Amino acid sequence: MPMTEDKKDVIRTILSVLIPPVGVFLQVGISNIHFWVNILLTLFGYIPGLIHAIYVIYKFRDEEIKEEIKEQMEKADELETKVKEAQQRLDKLAEEAKEIEEPEMKEEPKQEPKKKEEKPKKETKKTTAKKTTAKKATTKKTTKKATTKKATKKATSKKKSSTKSTKKEE
Repeated sequence: MPMTEDKKDVIRTILSVLIPPVGVFLQVGISNIHFWVNILLTLFGYIPGLIHAIYVIYKFRDEEIKEEIKEQMEKADELETKVKEAQQRLDKLAEEAKEIEEPEMKEEPKQEPKKKEEKPKKETKKTTAKKTTAKKATTKKTTKKATTKKATKKATSKKKSSTKSTKKEE
């Protein structure tokens, strides 16, 4: 498990209490002027070296936090610009899609009125002949029905009269 900055600060502080230059060294390294100043202060006395060590540890901790915040802000700015660029590309694609859909939508209504305006087809000799034969067939059917109705009425009336005559004979 990696150590967090808070744990590292606690270790540096404890080491600074025991030996002040060690805590400063862990915070800023050997090449920084604060390390050499802390050695000098510790040679003059333990208390000045200790105060300087705690000051350096927490001062540079705040600077590290500020640098980290700056880095995070820069990353956020980069991401924000990428999001804006992506949004612009998306808007362009949406406009292109609308342009593509608009001509199609304009064409569709033009086709529909043509269907409504279609004129009835001219009757050819074949279609008129078919219609007349169909009319003749329907009239024949109706006449057949009428004749069959008359025939059935006559047949029923004959049966009735024959049944009456047979009853009279009895």
